[in-house]
Amino acid sequence: MRGLLAVALCASCIGCRGIAGPIGQRRDVPPERGGTLNLADYTDVRNLDPALAFDAVSTPIEQLLFAPLVDYDRDGHIVPLLAERFDVSQDGKRVSFKLREGALFHDGDEVTADDVKRSIERTLDAETPCLVPSFYSSIVGYGAFHDGAKNVRGVVAFADHLDGVVVDGRYALHIDLAEPDATFLPAMTLYIVAPVCKSGGSKYARDWGNHACGAGPFRLESWQVSREVTLARHQGYFEPGRPYVDRIRWYMLMPQSTQRFKFEEGDLDHIRQLSVSDLVSYMKDRRWKPYGLWEPAKEIEAIYLNSQMRPFDNVELRRAFASAIDWREVTAVRPEFTTAAQVLPPAVPGYDPSFVGQRYDIAAALQHMKSAGYPYDPQTKKGGYPEPVRFVGPADTSVTENIAPMVQQQVARIGIRMELVQVSYPAFLALASRRGQVQLGYGGWSMDFPDPSDFFEPNFSREAIQEEASQNYSFYSNAELDSLLKKAHRELDPATRLAMYRRCEEIVRDDAPWAIGYHQRWYELVQPYVHDYAVDAKHSQDVRFVWIDSRERKHASPSVRRRDLFASIRPWGRR
Repeated sequence: MRGLLAVALCASCIGCRGIAGPIGQRRDVPPERGGTLNLADYTDVRNLDPALAFDAVSTPIEQLLFAPLVDYDRDGHIVPLLAERFDVSQDGKRVSFKLREGALFHDGDEVTADDVKRSIERTLDAETPCLVPSFYSSIVGYGAFHDGAKNVRGVVAFADHLDGVVVDGRYALHIDLAEPDATFLPAMTLYIVAPVCKSGGSKYARDWGNHACGAGPFRLESWQVSREVTLARHQGYFEPGRPYVDRIRWYMLMPQSTQRFKFEEGDLDHIRQLSVSDLVSYMKDRRWKPYGLWEPAKEIEAIYLNSQMRPFDNVELRRAFASAIDWREVTAVRPEFTTAAQVLPPAVPGYDPSFVGQRYDIAAALQHMKSAGYPYDPQTKKGGYPEPVRFVGPADTSVTENIAPMVQQQVARIGIRMELVQVSYPAFLALASRRGQVQLGYGGWSMDFPDPSDFFEPNFSREAIQEEASQNYSFYSNAELDSLLKKAHRELDPATRLAMYRRCEEIVRDDAPWAIGYHQRWYELVQPYVHDYAVDAKHSQDVRFVWIDSRERKHASPSVRRRDLFASIRPWGRR
């Protein structure tokens, strides 16, 4: 009934819709253990196996379930995590790790160097549908293990083990690289190579993610598909006293409007998926300013154009599409969007605000259409590409419901008719990553680690193309770009590396496998009783070590919530 009351109040007072105030207050008290932290997402998680759960919805949950050997600290430095220490040889070709002794998996087994090797091989196995195995292609023996080689009979044979991952004892191992690799340690912070329990085996199994088991601060208690994921504190976690909360409950497929009302009721403790009106209201409300945080912009949003499917196998038509979109008009609908000129977002080294990227230019777009063989006359509306193209995007997201229709209208001005198809988020990921299925759709990338390679290699390299589970949704390749990406891996001088990625930006701009759109940053809110939540340039929705002030949380009573709501609504005619 309280939810219905809130809806009725808003409906009867259009134009004066109130934002309820924070629940309780922020006290300067020591951390306490206990309680359940409640969060939500308007999409769905498709898998909890770290070997392939590599998307923006899964990653915040992965960082609760698994612990990589190394991680980034809040200042952007790589530090030991499950490893006690690590060392890089002078020539950059050997990385050694000493594990923490006594660190336990969720099932109670101790984490050993053998588990680390098994887990890395499990992820990089040729039959594992990992989206970014190429991140680790510099490991000695990667080609023989992941790609295989033809024997004298012409049969492709695979090595049984990854030679470059060497166990030196129960708690020690080293990884040999074929050549220096500036991206290797950053890639080791990813959860896809974090150790998994022995139940995960040495080979990927489709259903294991339903019972995912790692060494992170929380264990999987239950997963009700398309409803909620519940995590419980890992009592054997290796950092003494951590984590603090008993459980974290993550609700799936919860609409933005529902999230907002549940947040104000205290049924959710954190929120960042806000409608435009709610976002503006929270940002303007002085009561919420101490509890609102802007996450650094580390995402690039775009429309991918499948370069192996008609009509976008024609580079001129791709250029026409990219030139026809006025992203300034599109981004004006959301205060957290900023028009992008390049692939790299502001949080990543190599971002250059002066870079001249793809531009909105209708005249140029029409010329590209003519060069592609599909001239279009805007006056008579004759010509253009003769068949509609199908845009596929995840349902119930602002991209598909608000932005895609605007793009649809804009490209129609140059003779491209775009049909919009909405599917569930898991279905979208499956379709977009399968060769020959989707002409164009919602694309982009959210940073995994702050290095340009993380954006270019998964999305534009030839090695990222697979028949299924391809992260390169454009199925695009360019020989010069592939060569630059390989050289940048070996290059240890930062300035030289960034110059190479600058050239990569130019290639992507000109070949237009993406219509580059906008950077997104998130405005996040926590209730005052939630302590130690922070944002940084690496992690997203990092709630591993937050704690709850139980005394202040008790203020989330129905009478207090109603009083806050009424107090925020001004009577008609008053200022």
